[in-house]
Amino acid sequence: MPHHPFLRNHLSLAIIATLTLQAATLSLPRMAAAEDAPPTHALLVKRFTWATDGLAMVGEMLDVVHRSNEAVTVTSGSTEKPSMFCFPVDAAPTSTPAEPVSEQAPQNNSSQTPAPAPTPSPNPAPAPIPAPLSFSLNEAVSNPTSGKEWVEITVTSSNATKTDRALELWDAAGRIAQISAETDVVAGHLVVMLPSAKLNNDGDELSLRTPDGLTLAHTTIPSLEKGESWARNAAGNWAVTNDLTPGATNRFPAPPAPEPVDEPADETSPDEPQDEPAHESTEPPATENPVPLPTPQTPATPIGPHLPAFLSEAMSRPSDGAEWVELYVPTSAATTLGRELQLWDAAGRIATLGSDTPVSASGYVLVTLSSAKLNNSGDDLSLRTADGVVLDSTAIPSVDEGSSWARTDDGQWVASSAPTPSAANVLPSVAGASNTTTS
Repeated sequence: MPHHPFLRNHLSLAIIATLTLQAATLSLPRMAAAEDAPPTHALLVKRFTWATDGLAMVGEMLDVVHRSNEAVTVTSGSTEKPSMFCFPVDAAPTSTPAEPVSEQAPQNNSSQTPAPAPTPSPNPAPAPIPAPLSFSLNEAVSNPTSGKEWVEITVTSSNATKTDRALELWDAAGRIAQISAETDVVAGHLVVMLPSAKLNNDGDELSLRTPDGLTLAHTTIPSLEKGESWARNAAGNWAVTNDLTPGATNRFPAPPAPEPVDEPADETSPDEPQDEPAHESTEPPATENPVPLPTPQTPATPIGPHLPAFLSEAMSRPSDGAEWVELYVPTSAATTLGRELQLWDAAGRIATLGSDTPVSASGYVLVTLSSAKLNNSGDDLSLRTADGVVLDSTAIPSVDEGSSWARTDDGQWVASSAPTPSAANVLPSVAGASNTTTS
């Protein structure tokens, strides 16, 4: 209950004055009896004055209470009413009678069907993140019969319309062309026309790089005749062709068939008697114009000072044993590498192969790494010469334990659950395979 300090203090004074007046009035007869004499006039005047002063004070206090009562209200429940007296909250009785609680019989909900719980809506599957495009060098003309030199690049997806990333072409001397991320791609091919003569006619290095210096592909262009190109075949190997195909699949004309050789006619008549030789001779009879016999066709030797070598398979997460990398030398005539080669990952060099490293009869070189070098979560792998030229490279993704990252016959890379070290790769369907970057 609210209280008014002013009223509380003055009301107390009024009560005290009233009690004092009452006591004074009652004490007059006792005082007169005690004095055994009737009260004198002066004493009565004194007591009366005291009493009237007390009554006047009481009247003033009651008037103050009445005037202040208009501004002071006491709230009880939802009804407000004026009150003549205000008490402190902690002094006024404020007990509220408890409302009777009616006990209700428990309801039988057996006949009611509980509401089904809301079925959470399934989270939508995240949109697949498209794999970044992969680029490869495909054909180069360094000695055109007319027009400008050009370089052809292939893109992983035939549906790509833009390169979506900046690229650069470099030769042995430096950068020769820049390719913007908005460069058009037509049917998986991109032809870069060089602004001037950049590639040396007697041979040059050609590499495809990112602006931050990562080499995506590399090849060594030999000395070419006018009108010839340095092109990559379906197996990922490079060869010379005189059938130029900018923006299309490379073609390699078949070598001409050898001309038939006529045997010399035998002029001796079968009926003419022949003289018996005086003695047998092991020397073949001499002929005036000997004709050489045709020699069998042999595979063409790759052009260049060294035999080519390519990455073929890599085991970055073996289920047991050590990690390994397989190289392929596409010629049956090779018995050793003939030059020093190096294997690099994204962190640095991981293996060095001497020039006398043996090559198997099937053309494979298996390199067993001395310790865990390739990251299980993915790594870059490149094959380089001793002077730093990148011959081949690939980006190894995260593969399952025991699976290898292997190259297909058409130069693409896929994960294989059947590793084949030092043998031809056994591969699953190449759907979704990504193009490699080879030289």
